[in-house]
Amino acid sequence: MNKFTFLLFLAFGFTLHAQEAEYTPMFGEQYTGWYQYADLSEAGGKTTLKMYVDGDTTVAGQTYYKLVNDWYYASEDSTYTQMIGFFREDVTERKVYSLNSPTAIENETIYYDFSKDVGDTLRLGSDGGTILVVDSITNSVNLCDGTIEVNSRVFYLSNVNDEEAAIIWVEGVGSIAGLQAYYYGVDCDSLDEAMICKVTDNEIIYHFGGIEGFEECAFEIETSNQQLPEELSLRIYPNPVQTDLRISGDPSELGNARYRIFSMTGKMLKTGYLDYNRETSLDVSTLQSGAYFIQIYNASKNLLTNKKFVVAQ
Repeated sequence: MNKFTFLLFLAFGFTLHAQEAEYTPMFGEQYTGWYQYADLSEAGGKTTLKMYVDGDTTVAGQTYYKLVNDWYYASEDSTYTQMIGFFREDVTERKVYSLNSPTAIENETIYYDFSKDVGDTLRLGSDGGTILVVDSITNSVNLCDGTIEVNSRVFYLSNVNDEEAAIIWVEGVGSIAGLQAYYYGVDCDSLDEAMICKVTDNEIIYHFGGIEGFEECAFEIETSNQQLPEELSLRIYPNPVQTDLRISGDPSELGNARYRIFSMTGKMLKTGYLDYNRETSLDVSTLQSGAYFIQIYNASKNLLTNKKFVVAQ
């Protein structure tokens, strides 16, 4: 394991119940940001992700924060900026919601749920397919032979479909594996992915310094001054697909756009460039049956869309 330095504290030897402590909000009044490390191996090498609130919007009377991600690829020395989505928090319910697409049956989906107690079950994801069980609640993070004391509750969970690593959520932070990694844990043997820190307003509320070269919390957000395009109304069909995945949209944006196809585990399987046409197609006949993600970037390296599709051979 890489050497690292951070304060170690004794873990509390008791369990905190869901309503015994004041709730720690996920979003601040002035500033909210996360800094994450990931080694994507053949899918992109070593990267860092800076996630932060960049404005808000109102839908059906509810205000949602717009989350943006600056994704830095060390091998390319390039930063890709993309919109993660829109999120809102109900501090009374102790829940964080993500806004679904206008065509979805439900308007929003529970993303994090800190209202649960020990032994409770959580069903997450748009289809409720991720099932977690709350094993214990304390206020210290036991991670990679160290203990990090925090001023909020720490949820230890297990995934009923994956017992490889314990899942740890910190109230006000999210998963310590990454904001969007709510359903799996940190692998201390490889340390190929972990949340470095979370900043709310002017306070660092979580900091893990266990990855060599990332001991400090780089919470400054350095975004491009370039005007980012709105997400295109791309049509990707058929879905499920057997051989040819068709993509249609504005040719001025699709022209020379780069695509990447990833497995559900983050492994990049195909990459290339789209034709300058209103409609083009990709041969996915070599992919095995299952679910995949396709990301499409324009010539300026801005993410146009990140969609899930299913191959049914």
